[in-house]
Amino acid sequence: MTDEFILLHNLATDGRVEQAPFGRTTVSLEGDTITITLTPIIGAEFEAGEKKGFIISADQDRFVVDFNHPFAGQKLFLDLSLVSFTKASAFKDIHIPWIEDHDTGLETARLQEKPAVLVLYADWCQWCKKLFDETFQDPRIKLLKDEFVWVKANSDLDKGLKSFYKQAGFPMLVFLDDKGNMVKKLEGFKDADSLLFELETMLNPNGIKAPSK
Repeated sequence: MTDEFILLHNLATDGRVEQAPFGRTTVSLEGDTITITLTPIIGAEFEAGEKKGFIISADQDRFVVDFNHPFAGQKLFLDLSLVSFTKASAFKDIHIPWIEDHDTGLETARLQEKPAVLVLYADWCQWCKKLFDETFQDPRIKLLKDEFVWVKANSDLDKGLKSFYKQAGFPMLVFLDDKGNMVKKLEGFKDADSLLFELETMLNPNGIKAPSK
């Protein structure tokens, strides 16, 4: 090796064959050219990064790997049993008990030893209205009303809260533990499915199903 060039000595062996789970590689030498040819095995498993697939075809220049799930393109049949049925109208008189003062809400959570859900909103924000009128009216969310302390605060008026939580937009959801420590922040509107997932994760971080009412 000098300042101007690097001399490499080729150790490749002409005609050498290596067998891998997904195919056979053959080394050929012609002057200064080294050619490695892969002959893939159709149907063999092939890994690329964290993905696993199967070789489905090959020609002289390339081979094709199918990374689809084995059930992709097939019809799936589910056998479901309905174990209970409750009309949505049964939940119309169930309401989430909102506390409309930040400090009172967090103190209530501490005294009751419950996690808290804090919503920072603005009166002019249509997505905030949609959050309260739709997401929090979902029966699945209402069923968790006793598992949390629910707090909402107009951070458009209380700039101190907006600054404290480093709020960039409306609405913002803040999840706190029973000691008032912030666990997670979510910016923007969330539908019922997304919020339900976050609430159940708060209650059961190890994946144990939340208690049903």
